[in-house]
Amino acid sequence: MNDFTRRYTLIQHEENCRNYTESQKATVEFSKMALRGAFALNGMAAIAVLYSPKIAAPYTVLMAGYFATGALLAAIASGSTYLSQYAISLTWRKHLYQSPQGQDAATQGKEQRRAERNASLFRIAAVALTLVAYSCFGLGAYHGYTQVKETAQKQAPQPESPQSPTPKAAG
Repeated sequence: MNDFTRRYTLIQHEENCRNYTESQKATVEFSKMALRGAFALNGMAAIAVLYSPKIAAPYTVLMAGYFATGALLAAIASGSTYLSQYAISLTWRKHLYQSPQGQDAATQGKEQRRAERNASLFRIAAVALTLVAYSCFGLGAYHGYTQVKETAQKQAPQPESPQSPTPKAAG
């Protein structure tokens, strides 16, 4: 291998490592924001519902259940994102640990495909769990809205309907 080819290969390796690092940072930051939002929304909503004296008991249980489920799913999604990131790091192993001269292509290709498949599965699971967590918040908020609306309608004074004058009985 001549000097030019060796330098070019080394530059490619360094660029691959830099791209991997930047990709990991961006993915982790986005995942953290999405999961924190889902967890915070559902967690705070569950606490607010449980301490609200104006919400009827059956609705409290229903709404708190939605919000608690959403918070739990967000926590599980956090674990799934961790596993996804680990699997993604395995897909970059060839760039990080491979010497510029190369490795056994058949072994590397099989490991690469397995790591990519696992990364995709965990990524899909994390996204799906996060979307379901946000859906739980939406369902809880909808049920809260309908309960507050019903309560307001029951407590609102009913306008008096005009009554037609009744004819006086002739005596």
